Amino acid sequence: MKNTLLLFTILLFCSCKDNELQKFNVFSEKWVKEIDRYSNSLIDKNELPGLVVMVKKGDKQIFHKSYGYSDEEKKIELDKNAIFRIASITKTITALGILKLMENGELNLDDEIEKYIPEFKNLEVLTYFDSENYTYTTTPANRKITILDLLTHYSGVGYGRYTDNKKYNEMYNTFVKDSVVELYTTKKIFLKENITRLSRVPLVSHPGTGFEYGMSYDILGYVIELVSGKSLNNFFNETFFIPLEMENTFFYIPEEKTNLLIPVLTNKNGYWANYKAENYDINYPVKGAKSYYSGGAGLSGTISDYSNFLTMIVNKGKYKNKRILKEETIQLMDKTSIRNITTKEKKLSHGIASGISVKKNKRRLSSVSQKEISILFWSGMFGCSYFINLEDGTIGLVFKQVYDLKNLVDYDEVYQNIILDMPY
Repeated sequence: MKNTLLLFTILLFCSCKDNELQKFNVFSEKWVKEIDRYSNSLIDKNELPGLVVMVKKGDKQIFHKSYGYSDEEKKIELDKNAIFRIASITKTITALGILKLMENGELNLDDEIEKYIPEFKNLEVLTYFDSENYTYTTTPANRKITILDLLTHYSGVGYGRYTDNKKYNEMYNTFVKDSVVELYTTKKIFLKENITRLSRVPLVSHPGTGFEYGMSYDILGYVIELVSGKSLNNFFNETFFIPLEMENTFFYIPEEKTNLLIPVLTNKNGYWANYKAENYDINYPVKGAKSYYSGGAGLSGTISDYSNFLTMIVNKGKYKNKRILKEETIQLMDKTSIRNITTKEKKLSHGIASGISVKKNKRRLSSVSQKEISILFWSGMFGCSYFINLEDGTIGLVFKQVYDLKNLVDYDEVYQNIILDMPY
């Protein structure tokens, strides 16, 4: 009798699980078709040459697929395990590196940056640039820069020639230009030298007064080196890449894996060709001195590797039962020091590692009662982007490798909407 009851229980459990799985598959098939439809439409309309999409729920991988080509001209299909230049989503890793040092009691978020880098002691803010006489004026900064200012892009440090302020651009291009490495380089230069040069450049705005996207995270990378006593490369490897099994993420790609790196493409008269930047060598991950570790944009890696990093975040600091960061540290990402970003298109917020947006979650809810959810997100210069919902563990990644700053964010928002409505 006991055996009969046990068998019945097992069969009933399996039947329930099968029904749940069948129900999931019925709904997910429609959802997958929507991802396929939208992704293929971008390729068919020649808006993108190729992309890789991945979706996870915590530890569970739900979707991973590539579309289009890594080389459209030669019709080389994009490998879903390709290595991408992830650019600015390097910043999220750098931010959590700083938080790890905070956890260890080695620094505080309200520490003034000059405590670690004395060159930032006497800060000046640009007030005027005379384009006719090539002179400029400055005023002393109204306060010091803190580590929290750097984490939230409220330091007043910009991206030089890429800063929206026209007068600042003119000053920078006249007096600074190539003396500071802003993005990528094949030249032999180290963080210490570059950040020292940067400390002499006037700020775009007073610290704490407004969002200014820029080189704050390169400064933070140098802080990590100073506090940890390790190169940023070694610190990342020991703290994140090895324990998170990120085996294909690098500042500079080993020779035996360079075949996995795909080119950055740009649209020229309707055709996708290799992108050649004016002020840096786009092949920096495989060429040159390989000495500059940019905490703001320097990493390259696979979508799977980065998903492991995000899995650690949604699992509240754990990865495969290994504790990487404390749960309360992860909670800082969307609950502490949220600051506003105002652009021409919209208003957003920024925490200490990612942008933060609020969306309506339609899943399983009526149109009358839609729950608001907080989404953490960011994207890189060449189109690698992610978003995470800390509440339910949803992870979405869309990796592209193109130079097209105009449309990439619009694509990412569509993917967010599709993935957030996914039925579980």
